[in-house]
Amino acid sequence: MVKLLKAFSAVQTGLTLTELSRAAGLPESTVYRLLATLQEEGFVERSADGDGRYQLGLELFRLGSAALNGRGLGREIMPHVEALANDSGETVNLGVLHGFNVLYVHKIESQKPLRASLTVGSASVPAHCSANGKVLLAHLPDDRLECLLGAFPLDKRGPNTITDRDELRRELAQIRDQGYAVDNLEFADDIRAVAVPIRDHHAEVVAAIAIAGPATRLSSERVHELAPRVISAAGGISAQLGYPQTGSFWRHEARKPYLSGGKEDGRWTA
Repeated sequence: MVKLLKAFSAVQTGLTLTELSRAAGLPESTVYRLLATLQEEGFVERSADGDGRYQLGLELFRLGSAALNGRGLGREIMPHVEALANDSGETVNLGVLHGFNVLYVHKIESQKPLRASLTVGSASVPAHCSANGKVLLAHLPDDRLECLLGAFPLDKRGPNTITDRDELRRELAQIRDQGYAVDNLEFADDIRAVAVPIRDHHAEVVAAIAIAGPATRLSSERVHELAPRVISAAGGISAQLGYPQTGSFWRHEARKPYLSGGKEDGRWTA
């Protein structure tokens, strides 16, 4: 049953009985009975256009919202996300770690025609090549980080993706010292981003918030200039979660920027 629900994560148009059977590796008769149970509970619905496809039901949205609210990451934090998007003019997203990928739970997209775009609820971006992901990895306990690094490959996604584990460890140490992470053409050849951790009342990093945009607007220098704004937004959300307003988290001290992923190359454009 879990395999059936997870099969929907990779599509937006729904799945047929045959497609679900193939994805779950189960006979169609078995899948049909499981779908009937899921429909009764509101976890799955039949498509309204009569094409025979199944899609996720709103009961899962309700449960997902409850999960976010339980972590303090529900709608009540959106004023901070919206303010950062309005201030920067770029897409702002908030993500949590899901395995070795980033699960995006909130976003406000830029109003500009050329912009970074993602799907809330997707978890297709590997942590090692995204600003949010590197922030989240940087604040994991050492044993959990090493477990993840041993279990997942550092696949190359963009021209500057870090694919060496020792280099990634050095990068994560720099992120902890610097207070923010930069994606400098590491996930794609036309996107840059800057991300900051969000902490709860236990001082644990529970999420990350980032500004992302096309490389044609966000130069390497520009993403570092935006870092204090992201730090301010993350501080506001963290305060809402009960994190004490003390320590270096709450002030951005001028430090020499660490340009992740190598030098900026004018070839990489959106």
